[in-house]
Amino acid sequence: MSGALFPPGSARRTKRAVLLTVAVLLLATVICGGGAVLAANMLGLTGCEPKPPYVSAVQNDARRVASLLPALASGNPTGTPAGSAAPSGSAAPSGSAGPSGSGGPSGSAGNGSADAGPGGIATVHYHFRDSAPHTCPQIGVIGTVHEGFAQLTPERAEALRGLRWTPADAPAVPTDLQQFAPANAAWQTNADLDKATGATILYDPASRTVYFRIRTD
Repeated sequence: MSGALFPPGSARRTKRAVLLTVAVLLLATVICGGGAVLAANMLGLTGCEPKPPYVSAVQNDARRVASLLPALASGNPTGTPAGSAAPSGSAAPSGSAGPSGSGGPSGSAGNGSADAGPGGIATVHYHFRDSAPHTCPQIGVIGTVHEGFAQLTPERAEALRGLRWTPADAPAVPTDLQQFAPANAAWQTNADLDKATGATILYDPASRTVYFRIRTD
């Protein structure tokens, strides 16, 4: 009876098939695992490593902001093209730090008067950050976003009174900058000023405070 169900040699063939299947599975596991390790090592050799956007400490360099937003700092607030030279006598803009942390302004928030800028900007509190996370491989260009608050001098605030302002919603301020936002601000916007500066500009006349956000590549 057993001979009819299991012909001679069938048990050996079944055993060989099972062993062959196990061997193939083990080989596939080794190859796939080795490939993953090799890929990880190759990414490490090329310096490709996903990481979140770099964010600086809070800065108070008013000259830097004046060089980024010359139309806001002095001159015609709706007629100076973005990216034009900073006002005469101002320091050349220093390079902002990227993910490597080199070349940017140092120090955390402090007394802005020590770094008061030219023209109509009295004090500032802002940070700069990468515009996007670092991916692997990197897709697209990562720029630098400067965002924060600038308080204008009374003279510069008076010069902005002639613009046609419209009410605006409050900005979504990053946590590290919220302490510098004016209380009960009545934010206003002007399309011509945004165009002239190449930035998002909101203005609270009562506190003479400007919220700004500008990206540079």
